[in-house]
Amino acid sequence: MPGHRIDEELELVWLQRAQAEPLFALIQAHRAYLSRWLSWPQEIQSLEDTRSFIRYSLQQFVAGQTRLYALQFRGEVVGVCGFNAINKSLRRVRIGYWLAEPWQGHGIVTRACRALIAKAFDEWQMAVVEIAVALDNHPSRAVCERLGLRPSLCIPQAEQLGDRLVDHLVYAVTRDEWLATEASREGYPV
Repeated sequence: MPGHRIDEELELVWLQRAQAEPLFALIQAHRAYLSRWLSWPQEIQSLEDTRSFIRYSLQQFVAGQTRLYALQFRGEVVGVCGFNAINKSLRRVRIGYWLAEPWQGHGIVTRACRALIAKAFDEWQMAVVEIAVALDNHPSRAVCERLGLRPSLCIPQAEQLGDRLVDHLVYAVTRDEWLATEASREGYPV
């Protein structure tokens, strides 16, 4: 299946069955870290659970509701990034991602999200892109801020992570805001 090469190091590869084993190994190795910010790692207890998730993701892709990619950095699967929700009638998408801890600090998620945001606005003509993050997840909040998204909504007790409830902060950017920011970032007059 095709993907999207972002640069010489990073590629978004459509999530597919062949990635079940490397994704499961990655989740197994980094379960404790991932569980700090995500509820689903505890549900992925076997290779078959990973395969089921990929099958479900492919069904959602066919239905036009999601589009998920494996993050492939220097040829290795290091996480997942994509459109967790696509609402064509409202022209809104929500991006989600996870990255195993050892690969943080390389700009992987920022570069991947920038490519997805551009796709949402340039190719799909979406009106709004959102990213929801746990309020205390400062690395994910920094990604949103680097991308020029602004906090738009705080959802109290949005998710249960183990024995704690966490608030979500929803960041958003409109198409017009994004195009103006990208134009000024690239040195074009706004």
